[in-house]
Amino acid sequence: MKRFFILFLILFVAIPFTLSAQNESLFDKDFEFESGCYGGPTFRFTTINGDFTYLAGFGGAWIIDHRVTIGGSLFWLDSDIETTVSGTSYDIDMDYGGFDMGYVILPDRVVHLTVYTLVGGGEVVSENTLTDNCDSNEFFAVEPNIDVDLNVFEWFRISVGGSYRWVNGVKGVTGISDRDLGGFSGTLLMKFGWF
Repeated sequence: MKRFFILFLILFVAIPFTLSAQNESLFDKDFEFESGCYGGPTFRFTTINGDFTYLAGFGGAWIIDHRVTIGGSLFWLDSDIETTVSGTSYDIDMDYGGFDMGYVILPDRVVHLTVYTLVGGGEVVSENTLTDNCDSNEFFAVEPNIDVDLNVFEWFRISVGGSYRWVNGVKGVTGISDRDLGGFSGTLLMKFGWF
């Protein structure tokens, strides 16, 4: 019985030390999930149907651990574009938007990079200036971007960069094709939020 009591005492003392050993885990015990968000105006300087123009817009995103961004953007043609087909003038209007996903490289630095891609769609309208008849069509768009960000304040960043807009699906719109809507853009973003 004495041996049983000593064995029981050893097990009683040893088991808590064994159970208190550090378990391995996927995340460190000091891991803190951090997230933020931002939103603000966006401008894209580009060509539509061969004419230099700009698109105004608004975008925002949820930022996970200061690096991964998930959000969306919406853009609209903010200037007059005109095309001529067989001597008839047509006013062109366009808007598009979609889902953004990206990655911020070295976000703690004053100047850093952000890469992201917009996947979505939009609509283009061609209006005959004499008869007011309209042709319109929806299209699919993919737009990869790379921006240089400047941390002005903890709550404000300015981004300047470039993108390429790939458009597919424009059919039946007088004077406009996929190639007329796609192309390179210069970008300017103002981001307000918690980074």
